[in-house]
Amino acid sequence: MANRISEFVLKLEELPILLNVLYLKANDWFHIYPYIIEENTFSVTLEKIVKITRLINKSRYQEIITEKQLSDFPNIVPKFEVLRGILIASGFLKMKNWSTILEELEKIKLIDPLKGERQAFIGLDTNCFIDRIYSVLKHSYKTDISNFYFVLSRIIRNELMSMRTISNTQLDDLRERYTKNHEIFKEFWNGDNLYTRTRHLGLVEFNKLRKQSKCLINDGLDINESREFDYQIIEDFRNQILKQGYNLLLLSSDKQFADQARQSGINSIYLERLPLEDMPRQFSGTWSMLCDFLYLNSVYFGAIHLVCKKYKIKMFGIWRGKGATEWDSESVKIWIGSEKLSNLLDQQLTIVRT
Repeated sequence: MANRISEFVLKLEELPILLNVLYLKANDWFHIYPYIIEENTFSVTLEKIVKITRLINKSRYQEIITEKQLSDFPNIVPKFEVLRGILIASGFLKMKNWSTILEELEKIKLIDPLKGERQAFIGLDTNCFIDRIYSVLKHSYKTDISNFYFVLSRIIRNELMSMRTISNTQLDDLRERYTKNHEIFKEFWNGDNLYTRTRHLGLVEFNKLRKQSKCLINDGLDINESREFDYQIIEDFRNQILKQGYNLLLLSSDKQFADQARQSGINSIYLERLPLEDMPRQFSGTWSMLCDFLYLNSVYFGAIHLVCKKYKIKMFGIWRGKGATEWDSESVKIWIGSEKLSNLLDQQLTIVRT
């Protein structure tokens, strides 16, 4: 008789409870297995310092895409580059020039307005929100990043609110390529496509920064839909900060945007990613970073399996009925087939949630 499936919805802050439960049940390692790729992409070892091993390379990933004819679904199936993006957004892989950012932050920290020195604000472009740069700095910077002053652009917020769903026709076509895991596809009806998922991630990051830091945003700004958004974003930053007599450090994951900002007189740093061929196989970090890593994998791939010594857990980043509350709390839905494991998780969650 098959085990009954237990279902839980866990906020990001509750994911350490799941990892602790696995650890208590002598599962100190597991593989991450995206449902749509059907191959292990990462191996995770649960120690005081988490260790992650990348198990797949670009050529093998592309072979899978070709074998399953998945290139027909660019709005659903992530490219290999997404693995690098997940590592960056969870803090396991730093930008190539990360030290330059830290040096600039140190300079800003030393500014003393009481001596007549100009206060400096930090701005982030659209891609930086998708890459969760604020969250990465919260994890890794030696002092509280929320003590810095930030400036936000409402044009970026509008860009991040652009939403598209997966069509049922696309899902039907995709499902025909698979002989198993059809129960997972049912969770994606009317779900967000890959473009929208990245916008959700960025919007949550935008709102998180606005709530947790000292920041300015021009809510009265008139947005011109007929003009290039990058130009309007740069002008928005200029009008809010430079024209008020402050300094501005603008971080961008888009080289063209960073260059355009510098031409407008803004101190801008282009956050350069490591080339895919230079991406390492081994990573280490904290359990908190691992929780972000699991969450991001589940969102980008829609659903992943955590394959342990004894158990297999399905983790969904998108599912039927997922709403704004679940996005804001960075929640996942999980299915557990082991009664012992689900009972222990239920007990631990009850204690924490009481």
